[in-house]
Amino acid sequence: MAEKKTVSVKVVAKFRDKEDLSVVHEAGEVLEFEPERAQDVVERGLAEYADPIG
Repeated sequence: MAEKKTVSVKVVAKFRDKEDLSVVHEAGEVLEFEPERAQDVVERGLAEYADPIG
C-alpha cells in the first residue's frame, strides 16, 4: 500500500478541525495534511506552508 503524501503547515489563526469538531488547532502548531487539505487552509488564511514547496 502506497504511503500518503503529506504537507507540513503552520497554523497562523486558531481554527476548528472540519473532520473532528472537538479539535481546535492553535496558532503556532505544525500539522501534517494531505496536499489538498493543506492548500485549503493556506488559501483561507488559517495556515502557511511550513516547508518550501518544490
